[in-house]
Amino acid sequence: MWNTIKFTDVKKPDTNLLPKEVFKDDAKWILVPSKIILKTLCVWPESQSKLTKCISVFIIINYGFLLTHIMRYIIDKDTNLAGAAYAVTGFMVAAESVSRRILLMFFAKKISKILQVVYYDFWPSDITGKGVIPKASVLIVIATIGYFSAGYSYIFNNLIGQFYERKIPFKSIYPFDHMKSPYFELIYVWQSLLLVEFDVHLTVFDFFLAGLISNCVAQFKLLRRFLVQNFEKAVKIAETDPQRGTDEAYKLILICQEIDGMLSMFTLIMYIGNVATLCSSSFLMAVARAEGVRPLIYFWGHLSQILFYCASGHDLGLEVSATALRAMFL
Repeated sequence: MWNTIKFTDVKKPDTNLLPKEVFKDDAKWILVPSKIILKTLCVWPESQSKLTKCISVFIIINYGFLLTHIMRYIIDKDTNLAGAAYAVTGFMVAAESVSRRILLMFFAKKISKILQVVYYDFWPSDITGKGVIPKASVLIVIATIGYFSAGYSYIFNNLIGQFYERKIPFKSIYPFDHMKSPYFELIYVWQSLLLVEFDVHLTVFDFFLAGLISNCVAQFKLLRRFLVQNFEKAVKIAETDPQRGTDEAYKLILICQEIDGMLSMFTLIMYIGNVATLCSSSFLMAVARAEGVRPLIYFWGHLSQILFYCASGHDLGLEVSATALRAMFL
């Protein structure tokens, strides 16, 4: 008799703790570090409360002040072209981070529902055999290390280098002489905290989104193997239930549609901002040699971000097409 696969969903426990299966799963574990860090930043969708919302609103207001003063620097008549280009890059990365915080606040309920499906309804990665998913997870981690290195190089270069040069991290203008003590120290600390927050938030959000998409990719891959095993090896057995595969495909399509609905406009704006930042940082590398490696870090980080998103979408598209072709020609 042919051996059929028994599918068992992860049962949701009574507590808020994640089941142990999530930590052991080759695909789902990627979401755990993102949850820990984003929860620390008070933006994790499943942990939204009045307190976290108030903290997020306070941070967004601070970003609003920062962006206003950066814009004043950009349009100031005494600002040269290189200085304006450098300020534009800082403006874009700060705007990227605040847009991510707003997005996580606005779509908290939808993202929470998707996460519940991923945690408790997605098939375990070893359900069709060992070693199906780990390679993809390792590639995401390697890509993330390269992406994070750009972000945190940006932090250390700006904080340490600017402090020794007695400059604030962002090029900005204030209605008072901010170079006098204690104004300089206060603004330096304020901008430094925002810089660390938005850099960590930006990179971890992208890692979270890549992890979410990689789980969808893993499910399509498992579904394709499920179709092979249940149609080619067990089609003559009465216990075989191909409807289960259909239900799983429908659920995955709905989740992908939800993600697309939430992020389509965001990714469009992000790509426009990334292209603008790449252009301004390329200009700075050519004309502002005194800025050192800072324009290169801008360029490296945003190019890595574009490749990061493109690779995730490309993998998802390939797996969806491969699953559809497998179902068509069985």
